[in-house]
Amino acid sequence: MKKVCIVGYGAIGPLHADALKGIPNLTLYGICDIDRERADKGAYEHGCKAFYSLEDCLKDEEIQSVHICTPHYLHYEMIDKCLAAGKMVVIEKPV
Repeated sequence: MKKVCIVGYGAIGPLHADALKGIPNLTLYGICDIDRERADKGAYEHGCKAFYSLEDCLKDEEIQSVHICTPHYLHYEMIDKCLAAGKMVVIEKPV
């Protein structure tokens, strides 16, 4: 079972969370957002962990894949950090 964390739970993050529900052999393991209220809300709604920084998310060895759902200007640095931590990355927009 692949464990996924969504980073950024503003506009597009909830859509990713809903889409992940129907994928076999995959589980939504965490929601990460610097806005603690959003992270907690998403984690509660989906029965998963809340993370409040990308760094905390990347330290969790259970997470295998990260969906980056943050503003586009943050993507490159986040992709770089995720790949350096050995995580697979899903991103919607070009870097």
